[in-house]
Amino acid sequence: MLEDQMERDGITYLAGWVAYKHKDLPWLGNPTRERKNTSAAQLPSWVQQLSFGGLMEPSPEWLNSALHIEKVFQEFHKSEIYKGPNTVKKCVFKVMCEITSIPENVIKTYILQRTRIRIKFLNAYAFARKQEEKTRKEEEKIRKQEEKAKKEEEQKRIREEKAALKELKQRQREEAKVEREKQKQKQQDDKKIIQEQIRIANKEGKKRKLEEAKAEKEKKRQKLEEEKRKKQEEIRLTREEAKKRKSQEVRAEPAKKKKPNGACKAANEVVPSERKRARKMKKLTT
Repeated sequence: MLEDQMERDGITYLAGWVAYKHKDLPWLGNPTRERKNTSAAQLPSWVQQLSFGGLMEPSPEWLNSALHIEKVFQEFHKSEIYKGPNTVKKCVFKVMCEITSIPENVIKTYILQRTRIRIKFLNAYAFARKQEEKTRKEEEKIRKQEEKAKKEEEQKRIREEKAALKELKQRQREEAKVEREKQKQKQQDDKKIIQEQIRIANKEGKKRKLEEAKAEKEKKRQKLEEEKRKKQEEIRLTREEAKKRKSQEVRAEPAKKKKPNGACKAANEVVPSERKRARKMKKLTT
């Protein structure tokens, strides 16, 4: 209802404009300042409210004809503009076939202005669509740029995570390598310590064995010396006993000087036996 009223107000305004262009035809309409309200309760029209007195208000007859012309115009052009040549001329001819009470020049003025309005509206609509498409494309471009930036940011984050993970793995490998080197070095050090301990133990064992052998040798030497000393002591004692016995025999023989042959024989019997015993003891000691 509101759209129909707005469309009727627009046609009324255009019909008044045509009446203004054709002032030589006063039956088309009068200025709003000449109109007098018949009733105080009657509201002024849209043209009357818009005008300061100079706008033309179409007559009822002309307004009805303008509404009929608008209907033919809509049927001829639909929602666009007729694409063929002589658009205005063809539309005027079609209107004149249905309306014969309106002069041709008046119909032509209305159709021409109405065509201009339609073209202006279509241009504005096309411009709005173009601006809307441009805005949509810009928004799409911005959206794509944002998606691209977001994707790049995501890829950058993934690359950074991969780089961090790679660095972490590399650091872990290096730490593991260092730990293995430490363990290997520790094992080598422990091995060296054990080898050194074994070497020291072997050295101490050898030293102890040498000392023991030396002590054993010393004991044997001391034992041999002791045995030798004992043998020498026995030989000395034996010799002393032999000398003592001999001296005793010599002292016991003064009375027997007259029998030298017998004494010599006894001495010869005693001395060789002592000599043999001494040689035997010497062999034992050596």
